[in-house]
Amino acid sequence: MLAGVTLLLDLITMRKKVTRKGSDSLEQSALSAMARLHSGLVMKRRARALSSHIASMLPKSSRVLDIGAGNGKLARAIMGLRPDVRIDGVDTMLWPERLIDVREFDGTKIPHGDGAYDACLLSDVLHHAKAPITLLCEAVRVARMGIVIKDHVAESRWDIAALRFMDWFGNRGHGVTLVYDYWDWQTWNNAFNQTGLKIDRMERKLGLYPFPVSLLFDRKLHFVAYLEIRGSRA
Repeated sequence: MLAGVTLLLDLITMRKKVTRKGSDSLEQSALSAMARLHSGLVMKRRARALSSHIASMLPKSSRVLDIGAGNGKLARAIMGLRPDVRIDGVDTMLWPERLIDVREFDGTKIPHGDGAYDACLLSDVLHHAKAPITLLCEAVRVARMGIVIKDHVAESRWDIAALRFMDWFGNRGHGVTLVYDYWDWQTWNNAFNQTGLKIDRMERKLGLYPFPVSLLFDRKLHFVAYLEIRGSRA
């Protein structure tokens, strides 16, 4: 918590420190401080909670493809909880340091064959995708058994506002493209039906944020679900 307070003070005084360097330097310095603040206050708790929920849903002794794997930190945490699971990744950009094997792809066409993995993982990826249905179809093609999805649900303009703030605060400092494409449950169910997926297990209470922030940003804005592929090759 002390580290978070320090970083907040850094943000408040940032303008005085970089006035001579111009507005671009100010923006970059502020974004860097935001990224550090988010990492200190949220990311560690979020990573623990997500890895626990996702690990509980992956099939036994499965080979998993993490779509949008980043540096592989989440995948490594999951494997720490599930030694029987192996996770590889794909992403639209390759981080300099990666904790798992990650291949670059164009964000649409996954560079693996049909049924190459037992399951695919899409953790906070589809609401950033330019063609989410196409990417979901690709995940279904590559997976033999099922898909694990962690994403958001927005049923009101207030939900959308909260999610936009979280996305901006958590990702803007990392150069992530922000599409702000949040679906309501009807849209999610339509997407599942369209791609041949059936909900097997779902968790809505993820505990990603500490109290009292959770009152605004947890609620039922998030879910983790394991979806079976109809007529799967398992």
